[in-house]
Amino acid sequence: MSTYIRIRHDYTKSLGLHNLGAMIGYSYQDDDAKGIYQWAKDFPTDMFGPWNIGSMNDMKDNKAAMTSYRNTHKLISFFGRLTYNYNEKYMFMASLRREGSSRFGDNHKWGWFPAISAGWRISKENFMQDIQWLDDLKVRIGYGVTGNEVTSNLLSMYLLNYGGYAYINGKWTQGAGPYQNPNPDLKWETKSELNLGLDFSFLKNRLSGSIDIYHRETSDLLSTYEVPTPPYIVSSMMANVGKIRNQGIELLLSGTPIKTRDLRFDITGTFSYNKNKIISLSNGLYQKDYWYEGATGSPIQTHTHIVREGDPVGNFHGFQTHSLTSDGLWMVYGADGQPKLLTDADDGDKKVIGNGIPTTYGSLNLALSYKGFDVSVMFRGAFNFQVLNRQRMHWETTSRIGEGNLPRSVLEKPFGSNSYVKGAPAMQSYYVEDGDYVKLDNISVGYTFNLKKQKVIQRLRLYVAGNNLLTMTGYKGLDPEVSIKGLAPGVEGSGAGELYPTTRQFTVGLNLLF
Repeated sequence: MSTYIRIRHDYTKSLGLHNLGAMIGYSYQDDDAKGIYQWAKDFPTDMFGPWNIGSMNDMKDNKAAMTSYRNTHKLISFFGRLTYNYNEKYMFMASLRREGSSRFGDNHKWGWFPAISAGWRISKENFMQDIQWLDDLKVRIGYGVTGNEVTSNLLSMYLLNYGGYAYINGKWTQGAGPYQNPNPDLKWETKSELNLGLDFSFLKNRLSGSIDIYHRETSDLLSTYEVPTPPYIVSSMMANVGKIRNQGIELLLSGTPIKTRDLRFDITGTFSYNKNKIISLSNGLYQKDYWYEGATGSPIQTHTHIVREGDPVGNFHGFQTHSLTSDGLWMVYGADGQPKLLTDADDGDKKVIGNGIPTTYGSLNLALSYKGFDVSVMFRGAFNFQVLNRQRMHWETTSRIGEGNLPRSVLEKPFGSNSYVKGAPAMQSYYVEDGDYVKLDNISVGYTFNLKKQKVIQRLRLYVAGNNLLTMTGYKGLDPEVSIKGLAPGVEGSGAGELYPTTRQFTVGLNLLF
């Protein structure tokens, strides 16, 4: 059951060229999830269906199973905003949010999240009035703090974990032991961002765009840390410690190079660049220089990424491939920079072998219309990142030939070797591929019939559209556009159940306006 209440009141006032606005609000969310599970078999009769579960023989033989759960969560917010602008020339906004969640510790259930921004439309100044080709020019600056709520309940509380049964004093008793330390200081993860922007429009809006430069820091990131026992009961602790920095630039350009009565051509392009860095993973109470993330799965059974102070998020961690021997065994670089057999290497020889998060994104939209015809095309791409091809890593070796079908690439001879790969699979750079791609994402072609002279249908448009039409990439897997979420991004699936090719879709449509 979920209860959600939101109350908001807005106020506006204009005094000549001065425009004021204010907003205050309150929201309340209460989630209460309950569930029960029952399992048994061997009904004496099918007459009652599942509605007489107590009659099952499993109930009498103590073989039935029954579980239940209840999770509650409350989120409360008080928020307000003030806005002011003078003649759409000088603009100011300030907001404040006070938010509380039941998921945090007793000392930090509530957080303050302020934001402030200002804008100056330079094109409205008197000294700009003689510049006829300039339509609009505005600079913006803003700073704000937002909070990120954890997704799980009970992380701040002392928890017990039930174990097996023991026969004590003539009866079976279930054991229980400490599972999680309490942390009354568990709190919001916070993201603070400083943004500087420029909006512009020229030549009667034939060319327009924006530029944004940002500096973002995410603090109090939640992770698990080792703690001494005693004084703690359990040897690990959930705590807010880490800090990550992101810096980047975003560009938007839109133009209309051709615009006549019957013909129009529009171009819109976007570009973004971002770099991130892990600033810290430790503080005075909790210490950790690095940890591993991700999993290769069977049969390799190791991690895929490393999270380390001073590095960017998303670094792959494994062996740097050197060559393949004449009998099909892998050679990798050791910690001393010298090649060695993979079978002689250990975790101390592993290093950063790529990164799964693109630093650069881009898109291009083209739209052409001539009388009743219209055509639109969209390209988009991501660049400067790698993808771990787990399918190749697990199966591109003749050592697994008895386990199932192998990919055709198993017949390749890496590094000019005279042998196929015969060694055991391993997390190594040979299978960390460049993931750069450009996709022809959408094409739409249509024709519009103008039917205003008749009374029923005023406008009719026929169109044909296609999505996910072409991917241009050097990546050897199904699709380089894999998940980049979390701390182990950029990994393609390895099993048949994990590999789903993206679908190509075609649509024929009819739009009517009555």
